[in-house]
Amino acid sequence: MSMHGPCESSGKSAGVTADGVALVVADVPASGLFEARNGDGELVGYTSYRHNGSETFLVHTVTEPAWRGRGVATAMTVAALDLLRAAGRSVVPRCPFVQDFLARHDELWDLVSERHRHMIRAAPRPAQATVDWTKVLKDERVANDYHPGE
Repeated sequence: MSMHGPCESSGKSAGVTADGVALVVADVPASGLFEARNGDGELVGYTSYRHNGSETFLVHTVTEPAWRGRGVATAMTVAALDLLRAAGRSVVPRCPFVQDFLARHDELWDLVSERHRHMIRAAPRPAQATVDWTKVLKDERVANDYHPGE
């Protein structure tokens, strides 16, 4: 059984640990996801992305409900940033989780596209902020194949 299910990985992956559980975070370009899977191959979370030139827009981070609160999103973010650094790509943090993570780790700001660094210095958002991702992505001109709810 493939660790990555029906989508094939680019072969680029990073091993990380969340709450003492070993995870593999793999870049799956066909779906535009960094997928985190446990040792049984179970999908425990993902971060969606879109490439635009040399920049990678990190759009949204999701952790499966049974895995929430165990550090999966943080582990995925660290692994995704490591993979993007290794690929020589700059990051545009559209995802609020990634923005908050980067705000706490200024040693990683060199990965953020210089013209987008203001995004990680933003004022705190309300906990229940609603984001219209279709508008956000349209504004960044990378919404061609993004369909919320699918």
